[in-house]
Amino acid sequence: MATFPLTPDFVFKQGTKFNTVVSEFESGVEQRRAKWSGDLKEFDCMFNNRIKSDFTTLQSFFEAREGKLDTFDFVNPEDLVTYTVRFDDDTLSITHQTALIYSFKVKLKEVRQ
Repeated sequence: MATFPLTPDFVFKQGTKFNTVVSEFESGVEQRRAKWSGDLKEFDCMFNNRIKSDFTTLQSFFEAREGKLDTFDFVNPEDLVTYTVRFDDDTLSITHQTALIYSFKVKLKEVRQ
């Protein structure tokens, strides 16, 4: 499996997501259950003031995965744990800071296999 080719800048956002189903009965009583076994991680990775080769590396990687279609490995720079993730969006956007300097961000979501 391919590995995400760039290390994001610090600060980057990391979150934990659960999926809880809440059923409310006519009596007002609620029943709650976990839809998943465990949590899933989410990562907002930012890349500021990067050179064009960093952007083209990410763009090629994004296109090879066909956006959020395929999964890949991501090494979390915070704890060095490898997660199986996918892109959260099918669109990759960049900001041109100057002629040769770029900024971009991607959101990654952990997936179960």
